[in-house]
Amino acid sequence: YLLLGSVIIPIAFSSVPAVAEMNSNFSPKLQLQSDWTSDDNSYGLGVLLPYTNQLTGVPFLDLRYYQNDNNISNASIGLGYRHSLPEQKFFGINSYYDTIETDDNKYTQASVGIEYITKDWEARANYYQPTNDDKNILNELFTAGIKDNYLGINTTSGIEELNNSADLEFGRILSQDKNSSLKMYIGGFWQERTTQDDNVGFRLKSEYDTSAPNWLPKNTALGFGLYVEHDDEDDLRVGAQLKLNLGVTDNSNNHILQQVRRELIMTPDVYNTDTFEQAANYGKIQKFAYDNTNEDIQAVNGQIANLGENGVALMSGTVTFDDSLIIGEGQTLLGNGSLLIKTLSGKQAEYRQTTPAKINNTSGDSSVVKVASNSTVTGIMTKGGAEGIGSLNESTNNVSINNVDISATTGDGIKLNNTNGLNIKNSKIHDLNICENNTDCEFAVFSPTKAPNSAVSAIGSQNINIDNVNIDDVTYGIFLASDYDQETSTYKTTTSNVNINNTSISNSRREGLLLVGNDNVTIDNLTIDNSNQDQEMDLIVLQGSHNITMNETNLSGGINGLMIVNSSNLPSFDDNNIKIKNMNINNTSRSGVFINPASKIELENVTVNNPGIAGIALYGNEWMGGAVEDVSIKNLQINNPSENAVVFFGPVKNIKGDINTNQNENTCSNLWDMAKFEQEPGSTLTINGNKIANLSDCN
Repeated sequence: YLLLGSVIIPIAFSSVPAVAEMNSNFSPKLQLQSDWTSDDNSYGLGVLLPYTNQLTGVPFLDLRYYQNDNNISNASIGLGYRHSLPEQKFFGINSYYDTIETDDNKYTQASVGIEYITKDWEARANYYQPTNDDKNILNELFTAGIKDNYLGINTTSGIEELNNSADLEFGRILSQDKNSSLKMYIGGFWQERTTQDDNVGFRLKSEYDTSAPNWLPKNTALGFGLYVEHDDEDDLRVGAQLKLNLGVTDNSNNHILQQVRRELIMTPDVYNTDTFEQAANYGKIQKFAYDNTNEDIQAVNGQIANLGENGVALMSGTVTFDDSLIIGEGQTLLGNGSLLIKTLSGKQAEYRQTTPAKINNTSGDSSVVKVASNSTVTGIMTKGGAEGIGSLNESTNNVSINNVDISATTGDGIKLNNTNGLNIKNSKIHDLNICENNTDCEFAVFSPTKAPNSAVSAIGSQNINIDNVNIDDVTYGIFLASDYDQETSTYKTTTSNVNINNTSISNSRREGLLLVGNDNVTIDNLTIDNSNQDQEMDLIVLQGSHNITMNETNLSGGINGLMIVNSSNLPSFDDNNIKIKNMNINNTSRSGVFINPASKIELENVTVNNPGIAGIALYGNEWMGGAVEDVSIKNLQINNPSENAVVFFGPVKNIKGDINTNQNENTCSNLWDMAKFEQEPGSTLTINGNKIANLSDCN
């Protein structure tokens, strides 16, 4: 472009001094133009500034601006020179600099054009070239996929780019006089494309220009045009054109002053590119598709092991094994579910598999699936086995279990002891083997890490999250216990930092939720319903646990709804610091709330309906650990207790707050001669507004 300009500009203005001497002058010409096509419309203006003279040459400056309905604009500045030849012929050369703007991007290009005009024919050609290689991303779509046995993200990018182009045109002047002209043109054009074949097309056009109407001002002409165009991309396109020319009229005497014919609006090429970037958080992948077959577990485990760390086993269909499927360090087992793919460049996309996967295990001694640290199991159904999911090693870190369905185990549903980082969500655990033998299956403080056949069992584990889990027809629901050392009578590892959310437990033969020696537990939106059980135990037992917060809890059936207890046989904290809020307890066979020796308990917005004996029982026992003390009650409502709203056993200290009941008689009672009720200053208990200062105040 610079070389071209260095040639044109000197030629264009070399005759200016001579022109000035020969009484030359500028003859500006303004053109307003609008085009309507079957694709879009455009409009704009151009100002041609020719330096006319009576010699052989006309240099000119051309300024233009056009825009279309697709928000593409083209601003141009051009220099040219037309050299007169005999018999009303001329030869011209020109160069333009264009600035093209789209919705979000700007491009620049240079062009060179040549033209040859006679009184009967016109011929011209233009070549356009961008001044840089800018490629602008309009949009990006990230989709997860598999390539060469690796997960990754395919990026489909919408790219906008201005490319090279050219046009060629031949015209026939059918008639022309000093007032009007009629011309026919046929031409072709070429547009370079980046990812597909170049676009080639032709254009057929007729134009009529006239200044004859009397109502037109002097040196004013109207132009009308009709054209049809066809190319490789847009097929057929038709259009109409209207022009208003102000200035020296292009006629048979001075057609050297006509506007330069070139593309008014350049449309950048828009195309898609696809690139694949391997996942940074997953490694090699292999598909395991089965059709209700029995497979060699050793061979399958060997294939999964060969995937290495971060490997992914994609499983579909139904398969039966006679031993555990092993998911190793950092590996993922995916059935019906999704994985979030991440790349080093920061892209993210979800890979989804929708085919169900079911694993049967014919062995009652091995887990259906065994997992190592940093492993994930998603979208799998398991049936049989000692556990649905168990630990591969003695200790495990960061295990994620999502959207699993576990049934028919001989033992626990999920059993992961000594695990730091356990996430279980969106899962169902149901129809496990029910242990009916009290000797074998009843929890005892003398063996505090044993609660067999639990839906979820974790001993000596930390950072546990259980969310949206549905448990039904099991012996125990959720059993979380600190790891107890029988020789030293201490906890080797405290189970701590537990979150249980949006979880339901129904038809548990024994406790629905049993926490032993837990610290820092948050429970939100928990439902336990054992109302259809013939044999039942307490619904929630918090044994020697500390810093427990419960909110939005619904309990039905069971012996006692909520039991809080500290056993003298187990390690204990200085206090319990248990906060219960928004709890509904219905139809227990004994008490709604039963508190054994424990301290620092808060009950707020608790309703107990139809308890079999008492709404709340406070059972202090020196042998079991001392008094029930420091209980704060706010809005405890007890409806229709069979015997008493409140029952005192043994030593009870510092109970404050308000208890309301719809029972007017026997609102509280002392069922044990050794009961003691002591209130320190600042502790006041009322039942239906009546202060209970000592046991004699009970009616």
